[in-house]
Amino acid sequence: MDAPASGPRHTAHFVTSDKLSRTTRFWRDHQELRIYPDLAATGSRNPWTDFTLDFARKEVRDYNFAMARELLARYDCDGLELDWMRCSPCVTPETAQEDAHFITEFVRRVRETADRAAADRGHHVGLAVRVPPTRKDRQMLGYELEKWVEEELVDIVVLSGESAAYLELDIGQETRSLKALNPSVMVVPAVDRFQCSDESFPMHGDMALYRGWAESMLSRGAGGLYLFNLEYSSKDVQRDVYAGALAPANVTRGPRRYIASCDDVANKICKPGIRSLLPLSASNDGAVPVAAGLSRPEQTLEVVLGFDVADVPGEMVVTLNGNDAVAKEPQRDLRQYCGATRWRLRTLGAMRWRYPLSAFREGENVIGFKAVRNSGARVVWAEIALDNPQKDR
Repeated sequence: MDAPASGPRHTAHFVTSDKLSRTTRFWRDHQELRIYPDLAATGSRNPWTDFTLDFARKEVRDYNFAMARELLARYDCDGLELDWMRCSPCVTPETAQEDAHFITEFVRRVRETADRAAADRGHHVGLAVRVPPTRKDRQMLGYELEKWVEEELVDIVVLSGESAAYLELDIGQETRSLKALNPSVMVVPAVDRFQCSDESFPMHGDMALYRGWAESMLSRGAGGLYLFNLEYSSKDVQRDVYAGALAPANVTRGPRRYIASCDDVANKICKPGIRSLLPLSASNDGAVPVAAGLSRPEQTLEVVLGFDVADVPGEMVVTLNGNDAVAKEPQRDLRQYCGATRWRLRTLGAMRWRYPLSAFREGENVIGFKAVRNSGARVVWAEIALDNPQKDR
């Protein structure tokens, strides 16, 4: 699809504030149709996702279907995207598996409407869906993706975190599983921001983070890339992306950073949540797996660990795939490590260790560290940096 329209967004952004909201009058007038109708949104400390409309209710499905139908009737678009990540959950999590058929019924209605639009327009009108990255996440939230693919209801599947890139996503396996049901379906991963831990706030990354994510996904079988909220990234990142920096032929032509990420759908939306690997205490031995791609370093190979203290444990012994470092130095520029200062965990200090190029593995790498007794520090950020220039330190 070259020019898809973005379908009805089931957003709950800023709903706990009576001054800043992106909700509709329908949402405001029908508290009884939300997944937790007894919760009052304004001033609540509950997450926004507790206030989404419930697709198990016919009124909610009809309301969203009317918007999809209007978009397809009014505009000659190549397709329509149903964004199930803005915001999930769309049925009550406690009864998601029992209510999943309601969401499937909605997708089927939109597909039928898209097919009628295609007959009128004289060209195919595709349907894309943005859904959680793993089958377990999708099942917990009531998204019967495999059924949608097998019934040929969707043309493009976007596998996406809630707001953070998930580098550990096995995009190759997900693609093979879905194409076994429908060979023509396209499967692409999504990126919004970058996050190492569910205790840290995700941030928009520099170009090296985007390259690392893109190279990792493309080399493992992604059919394309989906960039969500790119307009919030820096102007330099936007310029490079629009110039083709993430195209398969270009993605390795520059520094790449591969972080230890987390499945923030499982952490933040599914109930009960799943804890991410980080943070880890520096007072204990630790190991952090990092999913890289197939592009090997040509100039430098480094590990960066961020800590929640400024006085970093410089005596820490850090290995990469069992290999010892050949040099280390402080990482002085902390702007691209673990989020904004007003949010929870942040990197107050960081160290960089350099390794021989032969220490790198294609695919999963393991950063290991030996305990520094009674250091009081925690590792809150972990990454492998390839071909990183001196000026970024």
